[in-house]
Amino acid sequence: MYLARIYDVDLINSVLMHPSIADHLCDDNSVGAKVQDAESLEWIGVHKNGACHGVFLLIPQNSVTVDIHTALLPDVRGKESKQAGKLLLDLIFSRYFKAVTSVPSNNRVAAWFAGSLGFKHEGVNRQSFLKNGVLLDQVLMGMTREEWLCL
Repeated sequence: MYLARIYDVDLINSVLMHPSIADHLCDDNSVGAKVQDAESLEWIGVHKNGACHGVFLLIPQNSVTVDIHTALLPDVRGKESKQAGKLLLDLIFSRYFKAVTSVPSNNRVAAWFAGSLGFKHEGVNRQSFLKNGVLLDQVLMGMTREEWLCL
């Protein structure tokens, strides 16, 4: 398994619109929305056996912090998801001091995944994600380079 920057919007959208992923990523107002431009944001593909099995989106908040969005297909979940996450964190911490992610309160799998990589609970963005007509909190999880290097 390896990670590589990708620019192919069709490939990115094929991962994001996969039935096992789309419902978890989209709030009520973004269902079916597709990526139009892969040049202006940093999309990292998770590649295995010659195919893309997931994507990470990295959005810099400033010069030291990057926000991570994760979409992994079912065949790279479990141990392989942790392998992909570790590869991503090695990449991130070669360039940034801090990584953060926001997890909707109904997405226990995403919270478990972030926690299994060493992310810590840092706060709550109350009623910030609309899902099925219900306003949900988002949990902010973060990790510093120093924390990553100590794991």
